Formats: sequence, C-alpha cells, structure tokens
Amino acid sequence: MKKILLISIVSLSLLCLTACTDKIETQPKEEQKENDEKEVTQITPEGGLGDTLKVFEQNYGPNSGNNDLASFKNDYIQPGFWEGKANSFYFMLIRTDKANWTKEQVLNEMKKVIPNDAVKVKEYFYRDNPQMEVIEYTSESLKNVFDDLYEPEEPGNFNVLLYKEEDIFISASAHVGKPPEE
Repeated sequence: MKKILLISIVSLSLLCLTACTDKIETQPKEEQKENDEKEVTQITPEGGLGDTLKVFEQNYGPNSGNNDLASFKNDYIQPGFWEGKANSFYFMLIRTDKANWTKEQVLNEMKKVIPNDAVKVKEYFYRDNPQMEVIEYTSESLKNVFDDLYEPEEPGNFNVLLYKEEDIFISASAHVGKPPEE
C-alpha cells in the first residue's frame, strides 16, 4: 500500500510539474510570437517611415550601419530609427548610377517608402532654400505607430523633402513631424 501511495504521489508530482512547465514555456512563446508579428508589421510598400529595422533588412538586405542610423544598398538608403521604428528616411540619389533624376522619378521612389495611406496636405518650396521642395502628408497608420512621439503636435504628420543642386535632384528624404516652414 505504501508503495502504491508513493508511486501515486510521484506520478501526480510529475504530472503537475509537467503541466506547470508546459504553461511556463508556452506563454512566453505565444507572447514572443505576438511581439514578432507586431514588430514586422509593414506600413509602406517596400520598407520606410514607421517600419522596423527587421522590415528594412527583409526588403533591402544586410544593414551596413547601426540600429539608430542604418544603411542599405551602398548608402543609397539611409533610415533613422526612434524606439525601433523609422522616423526618417533618406534616398541618396547621387549614390546611384542614374543621373538626372526627374521629379516624377524621385516621387515614385518616395511612394515606396511612405505609408500606403498617406494623404498629401500641401506642397511648397522652402523659403530659405528654393532648391528644397517640401511636401506635407498625413497618415493614420503612421499616427498609430508614433502616437506619442511629438506631443503636443498631432501625430501622423510627416513630410517629404526633395533636394536639388543646379536643377539636378541629389537626394530625397522623409521625416516624421512638422516640416520646415514655408
């Protein structure tokens, strides 16, 4: 009888231990999976504003920069990150073999890296530099990514800057927050 009782106690203990261990192991894996899914949510067509470094690496390959200022494709693509999400993005057009980018070509490149739901608010030339064109946008998906980044400013605002030198586009960038003044 003592032997059966001992076997029963050991069996129950092992069963409880196994059940507890399963719960401990499963819960973090599920939470980790949820975090990973949140982390790789992509709000731009090819990896851009609001996206994570992981999204950039999936779309553009290895990062030759660091986690705060990344660099891809021979420094052609340079995103900056705040709390793990891209809050700025640079296309260094002069780092490509292509010469004489047109405004339409530059804007087509920028459409790949701004949120899918971006709505243009206005467009103007920067008052201190007529070679810099500013395009203001708003985006609900970006608002959700950076909901507390620029208090008290309204989240979801971003701007695209097109830079020219002697009437040739040399770079383009996108930045979360308020644009330079008109």
